[in-house]
Amino acid sequence: GYNGANSQTRATEEYNGSSWTSGGDLSPQGNPDGGTYSGSANGTQTAGLFVGGSSQGSTDYYFNTSYEYDGSSWGSPATFTSPGLAYLNMFGTQTAAVSGGGVRPSQPYVRNYEYDGSSWSSGEDSPVGRAAGGSAGTLTAGIIFGGYNPGVSPPALTTSKHYDGTNWTAGGNMNFGSNGGGSNGTQTAALAIRGDNGSGDVASCQQYNGTTWSTTATAATV
Repeated sequence: GYNGANSQTRATEEYNGSSWTSGGDLSPQGNPDGGTYSGSANGTQTAGLFVGGSSQGSTDYYFNTSYEYDGSSWGSPATFTSPGLAYLNMFGTQTAAVSGGGVRPSQPYVRNYEYDGSSWSSGEDSPVGRAAGGSAGTLTAGIIFGGYNPGVSPPALTTSKHYDGTNWTAGGNMNFGSNGGGSNGTQTAALAIRGDNGSGDVASCQQYNGTTWSTTATAATV
């Protein structure tokens, strides 16, 4: 993560339903400055996956590796078959993950990659380049939505795309562009939490029923 003052951290923290405790540190391969941020993750507390990311320091790095977490420590890196990328849109599990899009530097990618628990392979490219979007679902029933692409106008995207394990198809458009917010759920019951609409941070959340988006509860703070 990123803790301000141009400082990245390697720390992992775990939550048991009531309190946070420290887990094993992540040390991205080839990074003399130690920490990482803007990577993507999925899975569970005892079977997690972390992909890509970047680091600022004596040299700017964009990582093309992924790491598995077993509940106490991070394993050896698996090579992610792309240039190093940050702000990827990822969904699935530790043994069946999808990573679509991402950025390096300031250039959104459309590449799509799938992970089977040991190696990455190429899938069908995403229809539009996007980074920092929301995502939810599984390898065979996933969705990515929102995000940003500085090459289009407006750069805060409203589109969503469904993935069936092979192909991308169009989903419903969001009510407003959203990037950098939180997300969770499934392809037919997804939630986009806050984010940036291109003009600034917004507190409104949006939910998806598999066809259409609706604006829902507003977060307590922006």
